[in-house]
Amino acid sequence: MNFTAQGYARLNRNLNPDICVLEGGYSIEGALPYTNLGIILAMAGMDTSHVREPDYDPERFRQSEDMNNYIEDICDQAVQLFADREKMKKEYAGKETVVERKQIFYDTTGFQVAETRLYKLCPHCPGTSEVVAEGLHQHLHWILYSIQQLSHVPQKGA
Repeated sequence: MNFTAQGYARLNRNLNPDICVLEGGYSIEGALPYTNLGIILAMAGMDTSHVREPDYDPERFRQSEDMNNYIEDICDQAVQLFADREKMKKEYAGKETVVERKQIFYDTTGFQVAETRLYKLCPHCPGTSEVVAEGLHQHLHWILYSIQQLSHVPQKGA
């Protein structure tokens, strides 16, 4: 995540966690002590307004209007999916599998991925999600189960 020390402090103040994991992956001199200080002060309920990285430049952390619009669109889609959940249950009733295919292009690396998602539906539990992704001669395959459904997972030989 591209957070500033103030961003981490605000996040922790809003989440009000009981424990924290101090962040890594930041410059040891330029950011790490400040992000961790922001987290610790916020958890202690102390003032974090003066915690800033020495090389902080707000322009480096500005999000583009395109990104704002994209995030707003994704949020609108999520709200619409939730609103349509009963309609979708009826639409998919009786189906065992729903398949979704898409191409994903990661512009920062020029990496192209072909992804297939198989949703195996179950009337007794949330079902399973199977993800198959291929790109650059790599093949990844995941099957995702929810805790609630493990009692419904078919056993080998059954």
